[in-house]
Parts: sequence; C-alpha cells; structure tokens
Amino acid sequence: HTRYWRDWSSDVCSSDLVQPALRFGNLNSGSSSEEMAEDTRDKPATPINTEHQKGTGPHPSAEEISALVKSSGYLLEGRIARVLNPHCPTAQTNVLHKHPTEPNRLVEIDVEDHYSEWFEPNSYLRRSVLVECKNNSQPVAFFTRSCEAAYNIYRITYTGFPRLVEVSGQNLIVPHRLMAERWHHYCLTKEVAAQLCTFKRSKGWELDNDKPNHYRSSMSDLCLIAATGTQPRPSHLTASGIELEIAYPVMVFQGPIYTVREEFEPGPFRITGRREVVVEPAAHVQFQHTIRLADREINMQVDIVTETEFPRLLNTIAAERQKFVSGVREHYDVFMQAAASEKQQILRRSPYSQPPAPE
Repeated sequence: HTRYWRDWSSDVCSSDLVQPALRFGNLNSGSSSEEMAEDTRDKPATPINTEHQKGTGPHPSAEEISALVKSSGYLLEGRIARVLNPHCPTAQTNVLHKHPTEPNRLVEIDVEDHYSEWFEPNSYLRRSVLVECKNNSQPVAFFTRSCEAAYNIYRITYTGFPRLVEVSGQNLIVPHRLMAERWHHYCLTKEVAAQLCTFKRSKGWELDNDKPNHYRSSMSDLCLIAATGTQPRPSHLTASGIELEIAYPVMVFQGPIYTVREEFEPGPFRITGRREVVVEPAAHVQFQHTIRLADREINMQVDIVTETEFPRLLNTIAAERQKFVSGVREHYDVFMQAAASEKQQILRRSPYSQPPAPE
C-alpha cells in the first residue's frame, strides 16, 4: 500500500476479506518469507471471529487489531523486504522521495533495495528494485495481448551516465549496446497488459470502477521514481566516471491476479469471427504504463507478481544485473568515454558546481 492521499488500496475492512477468500481461495496473508516460494493457493482462508468485528468496545481488542493488521499491507511490506535481502537485510521500507517536478510533494515507495557494483572509485552500476505492495481483497484481472517484444527494450528503465553509447557512428541506448533484446525479460515476453479491472460485491458480483484508478495512481508514483532515479541530485558533478542506475518497478499483490484475453475463431473477418473470453489465474504479468514528466511522456513496463512469484522474479533480476555488469566491463572504455563526454556537455551549460577544492 502507499500512504498517499490518492491511494485507497489498503483501505479495506477485514470483514470484506472472508467470503472472497473462501470463494477464490488464493489469499496468502499469513505466509512467512520462507514459505513464499510455495504455492498456497489451495489453502482455505482463516475465518475471523465476527463478534470482534462489531467494534462494540471503547477500543479494538487484540484479536481485532490482529485481524485489521492482517487485512492491511503492513505485514506484506515486511515479508517482501526480508525476501529482497535475506542474509544482509539492507532493504528499506516506506522510503520518501521528493517529487521531481512538484517540490512540496513527497512520493513514498513501500519497499526499496539497491545493489551497487563498483568498477572504480567513481564508476558504478546500481541495480534498484522498487516495490509497491497491494493487499487486494478481490481478484485483479489484467487484459493481455500479444506484443512485439523487441520494442520493449525502450521500456528498460535506467538513469545516470552515459545515456547513449556511440557504435559505428550511431548513438545507441545502453540496453541496445548490451544487446538486452536477447536476454532481458521485458524483451522475451509474448504478452503484455495495459488495462486492468477488479470487482466488488453488491447484490451480486460487479466491476469496481474506482479501484483500478488507485492502482494506476500507485503505479504512476512507482514509475516516476524509477524513471528519475532514487539518488538525490548531487551538489556537484564529477567530470568522468560511469554512474548508471538500472531500475525495476514491481507491484506485488497478496491476493489473486488473473489474465483475461480474447480469442478469435477463424471467420471471413477477424471482427466477425466467433470470440471467446479466456480467464486464467496468473503469477506474473508485465504491465505497460505511461507517465508524464514535465512536457514528455515516458513509456515504462511494470512487473506485476503475486507474493509467491516474487522470489522467482528476483532470481531473474539478479541474472540480468550480472549481464549489465559484464557488458559494461567488456566495453568499459567506450562507456567511460561516453559518460565523460555527456558530463562535459552538462558542466558547460548547467548550474552544477565543480567539486569543492580541498582545504
């Protein structure tokens, strides 16, 4: 969840969780970090004592507090942080960032984890995993479609220096120079989603038209920080050195998620052929999301995963980090030259100060 005025995704009454959990049988609210890789979807939800949900006392009882905490995203954040770095817990929860274009606004990220590979004292590659945690009381359905995966290379998010690397007279983005289209999971997927829906119970089940906006709002904040970098603007800019940050925006759902796709049977025209809607349980969906920053739009990709799938995604990210590092090492001089050239251009026209002289 995000404690931010536009995000109500954690504003869920615990009494709303019991029947949907029994109906869909896929809530993992009590799992520990060691159990996260196991499939617990068939385990029934633990019933809550309804006598304590009435709130008749002057303050909530211990059982009521326990039920409310379990129905929120607080415990999920802690479990995700432990899975991010189980042996040396450096993952941080509830990290505040300054909004890049609105100085009076702070953006909170539920969980962050960073790992830096240093090439020299002033050259590094930093891998950042930024996570929003969602305790969805109802299933979330993502509408998937086939995609040209090679174009997703432009959705790989990185900041710092260099932005471009020259090869045979052409300026290429860093992922292109490292041929990430061959190994990055954005570029290997066959389907992506760009729409979602969720549900609520009234007289019967119906679509909830408000909740998707809250999820998208959280996703926008997540992408905003990933696209602008997690490190504060330095007081000065070094004249040389590789300073790259590769960011992975991730949204983890504690409850069930589904994919929805439309299949067509052969007909004289695609639009007139027989159509069928296929709904399937999912563990990982790649969601394409666009944010606006100042006067430009940034197209990004967000990994949507269940809590049990999150450790497997981390394994994928770890393998890709090594690919980035080995690629930069292989072309180190080219990257150093590109970074130095970009920094010199900025120093000539920006208010960055030179490094302070030693006293």
